[in-house]
Amino acid sequence: MCVDQRAPHALTIGCAPTAFASHRDEGGARSRLYQTTDGGDTWQELGDDDHAPSAANILAVTPDPASASSVLVGTDTGEVWRVSPAAEWTLLVSGLPAVQSILPL
Repeated sequence: MCVDQRAPHALTIGCAPTAFASHRDEGGARSRLYQTTDGGDTWQELGDDDHAPSAANILAVTPDPASASSVLVGTDTGEVWRVSPAAEWTLLVSGLPAVQSILPL
């Protein structure tokens, strides 16, 4: 999970049915990405057609330095995605080992 320091201070959480969910599981990891901008009173799912739920497990989430409330997501399939508050997923890189953390520069 991560908190964006810029207004509206979005809290974004990646989750899956179990701590051991994997893209190798039957049906995939079934992970989801949620975001709140009101301290947890309401939540928005940030899944699109291919990521609601996602077959890849979400292992890393960090604020996108280029856009408030957008996040960078790392997966167990070695991909890094940019996800907007409008649930638009843009693949930034693939072919990596499982992405367990992201340090945006």
